[in-house]
Amino acid sequence: MQLYIFLKSLRHNSEVILNDNLNFCADNTTPSYVVCNGLSNQLLGHAGFVTSLITTGRTVAIPDAFIVSGVQNESDGNGSLKNVFANKHNSVPLTAIIDGSTLLTAIQNYGADACFIPHKKVISFQDQFLAQCSWLSVLQDADDNIAIEMLNAMVPSSRLLNIVELTFLNLKKKIKKKIGDVELSEGVCMHHRDGPDWHNHCKMWQGNNCENFEDKRIEDLVKDRIPASYRKKWMYYVGDAPPSTELTDAIKEHSGLELFHRTKDNLLNENSLKNLINRSLLSNENHRDIFAAIDFFVCQRIPSFIGNSVSTFSSLQIALRRGKKST
Repeated sequence: MQLYIFLKSLRHNSEVILNDNLNFCADNTTPSYVVCNGLSNQLLGHAGFVTSLITTGRTVAIPDAFIVSGVQNESDGNGSLKNVFANKHNSVPLTAIIDGSTLLTAIQNYGADACFIPHKKVISFQDQFLAQCSWLSVLQDADDNIAIEMLNAMVPSSRLLNIVELTFLNLKKKIKKKIGDVELSEGVCMHHRDGPDWHNHCKMWQGNNCENFEDKRIEDLVKDRIPASYRKKWMYYVGDAPPSTELTDAIKEHSGLELFHRTKDNLLNENSLKNLINRSLLSNENHRDIFAAIDFFVCQRIPSFIGNSVSTFSSLQIALRRGKKST
């Protein structure tokens, strides 16, 4: 797995305070690293930094922050987009989204001390790190097996898990109602990036990263990536926006797949999200990575996967599947 992030090591006190079944770091502890950008960048960043700290024998001080909208919109003037860092307006505690106990246990199994830097303290440090979220060498140099273990330990919190399970149950009900009794193995999850921020990236990239292979339509690309011996009957679509009627029909006509989507098929009870992060109004624009987390964990339950070749979301799905039944 070759994915990159830059490590900034900081001295910190290893004393921890036990609170709500989690180890919270002492008040004078400094964060070991920063949190930036979207869901997959955040998870991969945690995995790389935590693995590095474990293997070098340092205390793992995990920033308890999750950016709910890590969309990168502004140019940095150097051919890329500015990083988005956790602040009080765009983030919630990581432990509201990821089960902190499971992650701490995975770290402690390697004999390392670990604790969470409280969310309020994390966001007070962010202004010091505005140039220090580069995807460089830490994850590349990290032990792959440990990094994968850390990623596997980033499971949904109990509240998010309830939302994911209900969404997945609703998906299965919709599938049964529309096409009858089918196996989970007869479905595929597809991640398709086509939103405004994606196109902003594309304008800055050199080469053909954002062009469809041989200028084929997405429905034909999907058909080409499903082996004839393992034909599928349905698709869970993960995208920047709900699929159009035209795309839904084209996928059905060219690939033989009934397409299902979280919003299009009303799979998600959004009232439960308000309790998850204690916010009264949620929108895809302001909370994109909350919805991305739900899609990510629902997608993980589907054995087969088709992704975007230059997306970290897709790369992370494939890495956690060890490349099996993925393209």
